[in-house]
Amino acid sequence: MFSEPGNSTSRIGAVRRKFLTIAAVSIPAIILVFGFVLYRQFQGAEHFRMEVERSHQRSAQIQSLLSALKDLETGQRGYLITGQERFLEPYRDGDRQIDRTLAKLDSMMSNDEDAMRDLAMLKRLSADKQAFADRAVELQQSGDRSSAMQAIASGEGKRSMDAIRALAGHMLDQEAVMLKVASRELETASRQMQIVAYSLLSALLLLLIASSAYIFRAMEARRIALAKWHDASRRREAILNSAMDAILTLNPSGTIESVNSAALDMFGYPQEDLVRRDVGRLFDPPAQIGVIAQALKDLNIEPGRPGEMRELRLRRQDGSRFPSDVAISAMQLESGISYVAVVRDITERKRVEQLKSEFVSTVSHELRTPLTSISGALGLLAGGAAGEIGAKPLHLIEIARKNCDRLVRLINDILDIEKIASGRMRFENRDVGLHEIVAEAMAANQGFADGFGVHLSLTGGAGLMVHADPDRLNQVVTNLVSNAVKFSPPDGTVEVVIEPGPVMHRISVRDHGDGIPEAFRSRIFDKFAQADASDSKAKGGTGLGLSIVREIVTRMSGRVSFESEEGSGTIFHVDLPNAALELAPIAHSRRSILLVGGHGSLFDGLGSELSGKGIAISNASDPRNALEILAKRSFTAVLLLLDDPSDAESGEHAHFRARLAEQQIPVISIHDAQDMADAQSNSIVVLDLKQRPPSVDALIGAVNEMARSGEHRPRVLHVDDDPDILNLVATALADHALVLSTRSIAAARAVLRTSPVDLAILDLALEDGCGAELIPDLERREGGAVQTIIFSAQDCDDQTARAVSAHFVKASTPLSRLVEAVEHLAERRRSEASEASEAA
Repeated sequence: MFSEPGNSTSRIGAVRRKFLTIAAVSIPAIILVFGFVLYRQFQGAEHFRMEVERSHQRSAQIQSLLSALKDLETGQRGYLITGQERFLEPYRDGDRQIDRTLAKLDSMMSNDEDAMRDLAMLKRLSADKQAFADRAVELQQSGDRSSAMQAIASGEGKRSMDAIRALAGHMLDQEAVMLKVASRELETASRQMQIVAYSLLSALLLLLIASSAYIFRAMEARRIALAKWHDASRRREAILNSAMDAILTLNPSGTIESVNSAALDMFGYPQEDLVRRDVGRLFDPPAQIGVIAQALKDLNIEPGRPGEMRELRLRRQDGSRFPSDVAISAMQLESGISYVAVVRDITERKRVEQLKSEFVSTVSHELRTPLTSISGALGLLAGGAAGEIGAKPLHLIEIARKNCDRLVRLINDILDIEKIASGRMRFENRDVGLHEIVAEAMAANQGFADGFGVHLSLTGGAGLMVHADPDRLNQVVTNLVSNAVKFSPPDGTVEVVIEPGPVMHRISVRDHGDGIPEAFRSRIFDKFAQADASDSKAKGGTGLGLSIVREIVTRMSGRVSFESEEGSGTIFHVDLPNAALELAPIAHSRRSILLVGGHGSLFDGLGSELSGKGIAISNASDPRNALEILAKRSFTAVLLLLDDPSDAESGEHAHFRARLAEQQIPVISIHDAQDMADAQSNSIVVLDLKQRPPSVDALIGAVNEMARSGEHRPRVLHVDDDPDILNLVATALADHALVLSTRSIAAARAVLRTSPVDLAILDLALEDGCGAELIPDLERREGGAVQTIIFSAQDCDDQTARAVSAHFVKASTPLSRLVEAVEHLAERRRSEASEASEAA
C-alpha cells in the first residue's frame, strides 16, 4: 500500500512544528537558567571576596594593635629612663590606639565565636599591659623612680607583652588559614562558574543551530509546498475552465462567488455582472432574492456527502431560456460552508424527452376515449343493464372494471404531469380557507378509506387562510390522504393536522404504516417511483402521485417535505404562504406644518386659523430651532415667514434652505419673488404667497397640493448588499417613499448621522456584519425609535423579531407586501406625530 503524500507531509509538518515549539520554549528557558546561575555564581564570588577582604582587615587590625602596644611600651620606658615628658606623647597615642583597634576588632569578629574568645583574651591581656604601664608612669610622676624601675625590672610588662604577641600570632595564623580556605573556595567557584557558563552557552548554541536548520528546512518545505499549491491551483483552474459544464460557487445566501469560463459562455454575462450577484437572476422566471438561500438551507447538504440534483429552467443575458440539470454540493471552507453548482444544458435531452412526451400524450388521449367506453360498459353490465348476471361473470366484470379505473387514473396522472412539465396547467392562486379545502378533500376520500378499513382524522386550521389554487390544493390533499390510506394498517388512522405559522401554514398528513425505506427516500418524489414492485400490485398506485404533489405545491410558492421512520409510519408536510398580513388599522393622520420665524401682529391668529381648518401647527423660533425639530419629526411642509425680505440673504437662512433641499422638504415661502428664485435654485419646492397677511385658504390649498403630489414622503433607509434588491425596492417604493439605499452597515450609519429617517428596511446578511447591529442605532434616534422592517433571506431570531415592527422572508414575500408594510408603518408614524403635536 502507498501512503498518502498529504498525510506524510502533515506528519512531517507536525514534527517540525513540535520541534520549533520546543525550541521556542527551551531557548528562553536556557537563557533564564544561564542568567540565574551566573547571578548565583557572582553572588558566591562576591561573598568569598568579602570574606577575604574582612580577613585582611582583621589581620591588619591585629598588627595595628601590636604596634600600638609597642608604642605604649616604648613611651613608658623612655619616660622612666629619661624622665622627659615628651616620651609620654607616643605613650598616650598608643593607649588611645589600643582602645580604638580593640573596638574595631570587636565589630569585625562578632559573628565568629572562636575569634571572639581570642579577642576577649586579647582585651584582658591588653588591659593588663595598659594597667602595668600606667602604674609605672604614675610612680615616675610621683617621684618614686626606684619603685618604677623595680617594677620594670620585675619583667611583668615583658611577660604581658609576650603573651599578647603569642595570642596575636595565634589569631594571625587563624586568619591566614581562613584566608587560604576562602581563596580556594573563591577559585573553585570561579572554575565552576566558567564550566556552567560554557556548558549553557554550548547548549544554547547547539539549540540555535538546530533551530536554524529546522527553520531553513521549513522555509524550503514551505517554498516547495507553495509551488505545488500554485501548480495545483493552475491545474484546477485549467480543469474548471476546460469543463463543458458551467460551475458556480455560491455562499449560503445564494450569492455567486466565482464562475468558470463555461458559465460565462453559457449565460452570456461578463464576469463582473455575475460575481457578488444573487444566482436567482439566472432563473426563468428570475427568482426572488432569498429563494435560493432558503432552497439551499432546505436541501440540508453536508460537506463530504453526495449533493443534490435539480432540473431547472434558466435564462441567458439575451433573454433566451434553456433547461438544465443543476448538481448542488457543499464544501467546508475556513469562512464556513459554501456550495458548488454544476450546470449542464439539457436542451437536446429535453428535445428527445419532448418527443417522448408528445408520444405519451398522444397515446394517452387516444386511450382515454375507448377506456371511458369500456369503463362505462362494464359499469352498466355490473349494474344489471343487460339483465341478470351470475356471480361468477359478475366477479370477472368487477375485476375488469377496477383495472380499467386504475388505467384511467394512470392516464390522468400522466396527463397532469405532462401539463405541469409543459406549463399548460393553469393555477388561479387566491386567498382561500385552508380548513375548508382540506375537509372537502378528506370527505371525498372517506369512501376510499372505508374500503381499506382506515379512519380519517382532521385537527386544527379553523380560520386560517392561504394563498393557493383551491382545486390544485384539493388535489394535493387527496393524493397525500389516499397515499396514506393505502399504506396504513387495517383499523389504522390517517391523521391530518393543520398548524398556523407567521409566514407559512403547514398541513401534516401522518400514517402509521411501515415507513419509507432509507434507500428509497432520495427518489420518493421522482416520477413512477415506488418502494418496490409489489406495492404497485398490492396498493394499486401509479407512482406519480407524490411527483404531482411536489410540482403543484412548488407552483403555489410552497414546499413539501417528509419525516419517516421504518416501522413507525410517515408524515408528509405541505407548507403554503400565509395569506394574512396582520397589520393593525390606524387612524388617518392630519396635515402638519412647521412655522418658522413668524412673530408680531402680521401673523397673529394664523396658527389658530390653520388648526381650525384641520392643519396641525408647530412653531420654530428661527432656522436653527427648525432644524432641531425636523430632525425629530416629519411635516407636510415648512412655512417660512420673513418680516424683512433682506433676512433671506443671511448666511443662516442660506444654510437652512440648503439643508431643506438636501432633505427634500417642501417649503411655503412668504416673502419676495427674488428669495423664491434663490430657493428654487436649491431645488426646494416653493409657493410664493406674497399677500400680506397671507390667505389661509391659499395656504391650505398649497398644503393639500403638496400632499396630493406626493412631495411629503417618508424617508426610508434600505440596507442590502445586493444591488438588484436595492434597485427593485427603490423602484417599488418610488411612488410611496424617498429611499436611501446603502450596501453596508458603515454606510447606513453615515446616513443616520446626517439625515432624518422615518423607516428602515434591513437585510441580515451584509458584507460587514449582521444588519441587526443597526437596531440599537435606530432605537436611539432623537424623537423616538425608527420603525424597522427585516427583509432578508435568513430567518429572524426571537430577540431580533421582538425588536422590529415586521419581518419578511425574501423567498416568500412579494414586493407588494413589503410596500404595504412600508405604507402602513409610515402612516402610523405620521399619525403618532400628529397626535403628539396636538397633545403639545
